[in-house]
Amino acid sequence: MESSDYKEEESFKMFEGYFKTFTMQSEAIGGKMKFGIYFPPSFVKDHEEDPSKKFKALWYLHGLTCFESLFFQKCPLGLKKAADLGLMMIFPDTSPRDAGIEGETDHWSFGVGAGYYVDATQEPWAKNYNMYSHVTKELRDLVEKHFNVDPAKQSICGHSVGGHGSLVIFQKNLDRYVSCSAFAPMTNSINSGWGKNAFEKLFGEDNLDQWKEYDACELAAVNKGKNLDILVDQGDKDCFYPDYLLTENFKKAGEENGHNFTINMREGYDHGFPFINTFIESHLEYHDKKLSQ
Repeated sequence: MESSDYKEEESFKMFEGYFKTFTMQSEAIGGKMKFGIYFPPSFVKDHEEDPSKKFKALWYLHGLTCFESLFFQKCPLGLKKAADLGLMMIFPDTSPRDAGIEGETDHWSFGVGAGYYVDATQEPWAKNYNMYSHVTKELRDLVEKHFNVDPAKQSICGHSVGGHGSLVIFQKNLDRYVSCSAFAPMTNSINSGWGKNAFEKLFGEDNLDQWKEYDACELAAVNKGKNLDILVDQGDKDCFYPDYLLTENFKKAGEENGHNFTINMREGYDHGFPFINTFIESHLEYHDKKLSQ
């Protein structure tokens, strides 16, 4: 798979489908970006028979310190389920990798590996830290153009700060994503230690209105009365719960604004991939049912 718009880097056969990584030149980021795609066996077969056929897809956003192929390495049960369902999965990277901005590697919770899925407005971050536009516009345009992703059959999921990204992107683009779910998401970024530290740099300390544009609880209020259906799983032994994730705030925002937020508290589970592997099949089934309607 080659094009002037992207370059294939790696390919691994898995569950009769293929996980591939690619690089592209990103205008939003101002440099090269990597992304991964899992092509289920049905894609391989159907695309050969009908190159024009469109396919349903689930976007998965990783959390802090992660990268585009970590799900492939750590969550085989998810890819097995995607293979069984015939569900393509798309994995963006989590941040710019070669911006060269002073301070972007000082701490694991901000900068390289931690772009927060926003479009920055504050210098020096505004030139490169535009992960929101990268995910929702240029990468989406690329996969629809080159990989036959159906524009009307895309859903989004994420973990931790990637969960924050999925909740925000879904609520800001209700006409472009069919469904949304999250594992242990940061749900109230303007009140989370992670969010406050990042947003002060990305938007400026006093620009609260811009902070709110990327806060899942604030967006639940913006979408009041729309009866949004969102699935969340949260472990009660998560070391970042409740202080950084603020799950109860999201539950309250759903109740106060007329939404159907399903928040499952999972006894004994922590923040990591063992937790995700346990419940990923139910999330993929949830999205596949929505995408198949």
